[in-house]
Amino acid sequence: MPENPVDFFAKQRQKYIKNAQLFQMIFGVPLKNYWNIAGFDVIKFDETFVKPEEGQSTAEAVRQKYGEEALKLCEDLLAAS
Repeated sequence: MPENPVDFFAKQRQKYIKNAQLFQMIFGVPLKNYWNIAGFDVIKFDETFVKPEEGQSTAEAVRQKYGEEALKLCEDLLAAS
């Protein structure tokens, strides 16, 4: 059975609240800049902030520039609730 939309958005809001401060500490920018109604906008984050080198994945670039904790945070933000 599909998840109730109200539950989905409530979970996304909780995820945002839980991670916003850590995101700011690690990346130096507010999570709200990369958050939309569906959650973490990894494409916008990739294209406007991380900007990986040619042939490099977003994950590789985040790990290289910001470390394992930053990569784990991004994975947590992308994970299904």
